[in-house]
Amino acid sequence: MKIILKTITLILILLINIKTLGQNNTFDNVKPINIEGLNLSFANKNNKFGLIDNSNKIIIPLEYTSIKLCNENNLLTKPFVIVKKDNKSMIASLKNGQILSNKFDEIECFSNEDFSIVKQSNKFGIISNKFNLTIPPVYDYLFIAEYYKPNFSIIGVKLNNKFGFVDINNNIIIPIKYEWVNNIFSDDLVWVKLNGKYGVISINGEELIRPKYDEIINGFKDGKSLVKLDKQFINIDTLRKETFVKDPIETDALIKKEDGIIINGVRWATNNVNEEGSFAETPQSMGKLYQWSKNDPSPKGWRIPNIEEINSLLDEKKVESIQTVQNGVAGRLFTDIISRESIFFPNAGRINSNGELDDFEYEGFYWSNKKIEDETNYAYCLHNRSNFNWRVKIAGGARNKILDTNYAISIRPVANIQ
Repeated sequence: MKIILKTITLILILLINIKTLGQNNTFDNVKPINIEGLNLSFANKNNKFGLIDNSNKIIIPLEYTSIKLCNENNLLTKPFVIVKKDNKSMIASLKNGQILSNKFDEIECFSNEDFSIVKQSNKFGIISNKFNLTIPPVYDYLFIAEYYKPNFSIIGVKLNNKFGFVDINNNIIIPIKYEWVNNIFSDDLVWVKLNGKYGVISINGEELIRPKYDEIINGFKDGKSLVKLDKQFINIDTLRKETFVKDPIETDALIKKEDGIIINGVRWATNNVNEEGSFAETPQSMGKLYQWSKNDPSPKGWRIPNIEEINSLLDEKKVESIQTVQNGVAGRLFTDIISRESIFFPNAGRINSNGELDDFEYEGFYWSNKKIEDETNYAYCLHNRSNFNWRVKIAGGARNKILDTNYAISIRPVANIQ
């Protein structure tokens, strides 16, 4: 009897060792998640992905076509990932792999941890951090407005080619009737466009300045905004006081395209690249969109910036940047804090891998010359802050990021300072 028990025990131990050995060698690739205290790794087998812990215990089964971290800066308190299977995305728990949300075509977590954007049948909505659907996927477009009050988010929406704003529970704040709305609220005010003219609406929907202006040159800053009416330039404040001024951008014509402007020690061209070897006509012109290539289309004496030069624009101690509108064109204005020289980057959008133009007037992307070392199809770019997977925008700044080199985006070249 003792011999039989010993034999059974030895067999069990052998089976456990075989299982452990097999588990240690069952993955095609393992990549640790470099977040202190998390102790998890991505693993894949036969192009199926999951998560394992340090002992190779499977936390999320290797059955998904993709797996992506959600809220990387706060994974220890918000331990969620987005997994995809059968062309459907779900949110799963990092603790036990439990599926926490319904299935959607796409899910994108924001740095704002209170909600995530979902996409279903080419319509967009929002789920809360408790995974309840607070805004059903009925809108053609969503973006998160810049509104600096705690615990309150304003969502810009597009429906039937009209724009407006709702809160996180889909209550209408500003009616969905405008041809365009700005993404920045300043002193509870936002610029809108109706019947081809620009005006100002308050956060409670009150029409503070009726839409009558032809162009917005600069949005509100320090309580004033620069606009244009009947070829006249006007400074208008939040009390509707108008002050006529001289043409503030007439100096654009005096700046030769080949001279450029120095911002934080880097000489930037004032205009985007257009056809190979030429600049776009004005700083507000979109120019041509290019796929990433080692063949630089910049004019003679100019080149695509490196990642360090792009990062120099993002140095908040030396460069100010604001989302603004110039001559009716949305984009980002970068200003050297010392010299007060500025350059404008229009939001030209991008052409995706299907040849479709995405995010025109809502996002700006600009190539660097640097590809990702271990990712042959990705390169760094300057991005006027937005989500890059599909048409959902996070307003609030510029950053460097990576983008598929099959996409076509803008080029703003630099030149060496003589």
